[in-house]
Amino acid sequence: MRSRGAGGCDTEDNLVTLCFDCHYKVHTGEIKLSIDKIITEELPGVDLILQFFIDSKYKEEHCKWEQSALLIVMYEGLKMSVKDISFETGFSSSMVRQMVNYPHLAPNGA
Repeated sequence: MRSRGAGGCDTEDNLVTLCFDCHYKVHTGEIKLSIDKIITEELPGVDLILQFFIDSKYKEEHCKWEQSALLIVMYEGLKMSVKDISFETGFSSSMVRQMVNYPHLAPNGA
């Protein structure tokens, strides 16, 4: 197993899925990856994994609302064009238009 930075490839047998924090720790050297350690370490239970999944879905949805709000400020408040917002954010023009038209309500309906 070799990281992409060390010349490794994107084949399935060379990939390791990591959360953001662990990915950062690998890059800073706090975690050293070895195939033996990955395979033999005890895995968390399904309840914990499902909780992480649910938390990530909540964060993802909340993030969409925050991004939409910021795009609305750029579009309506700063009077930026969809094209300029697209260029600055890396979102497609279509995505910018969709997010600017997102309902102007908080995610919890408040």
